[in-house]
Amino acid sequence: PSNIVWSNDGKTIAFNRTVQAEGSNEGKKQIFCISLK
Repeated sequence: PSNIVWSNDGKTIAFNRTVQAEGSNEGKKQIFCISLK
């Protein structure tokens, strides 16, 4: 993953990565948020 960002309270991280689109050479960015509780 790239561009990992922590929330101010340190309980959530978000990052984006390029996901290969099916049947296409283009990647699309998806943003993932992970809650750390």
